[in-house]
Amino acid sequence: MSVQNEQRLATPGRIGTIFRGVAAWIFFGAAVLAFKGGGLWLIAAAGFAAFGLLLAVAALVLQPGCEVNLIWQRVLGKAPIDCFLFGPIDRWEQNKCK
Repeated sequence: MSVQNEQRLATPGRIGTIFRGVAAWIFFGAAVLAFKGGGLWLIAAAGFAAFGLLLAVAALVLQPGCEVNLIWQRVLGKAPIDCFLFGPIDRWEQNKCK
């Protein structure tokens, strides 16, 4: 992917950031519930907590693209890919504010 792709991805605005924050809290809540389940649910709890953390960080830094690739984008300097869930919200919000 080229740098041009990164420029086409919409940066999250207020609404996109709120959606990501709410999703992060939902994943944190699921992590707490899974942790209380014990046993094999601990693996699910770790996954929910990690994804919730990525969503929260992506919301704070207004990162365009897929939150799952946030670490690889920052560490390796790779171009982000669009988020299939939040990308349409970001594009709608960017077009609405023009």
